[in-house]
Amino acid sequence: MDAILLYLAVGVAVMSNAYGHFSDRPTKMWISLFTTVCTCIDDTVTSEKRSRACVPFQRAVREMRAAGASGYECA
Repeated sequence: MDAILLYLAVGVAVMSNAYGHFSDRPTKMWISLFTTVCTCIDDTVTSEKRSRACVPFQRAVREMRAAGASGYECA
């Protein structure tokens, strides 16, 4: 249960940016929670092998290098 807390900020940010115009507070809370759960599932379902394979690609992005030019790709 604690793992989902890491994604709560994402759910709230997406809701406030995309659905801030809604006036119904309970609806906004459900949208935040739904987005939080979807984001958590998306991140945790990714296999560990794939995650490790993406590390060089993520490093290249952080260092602002073109992924194709540096030979790094995330399949």
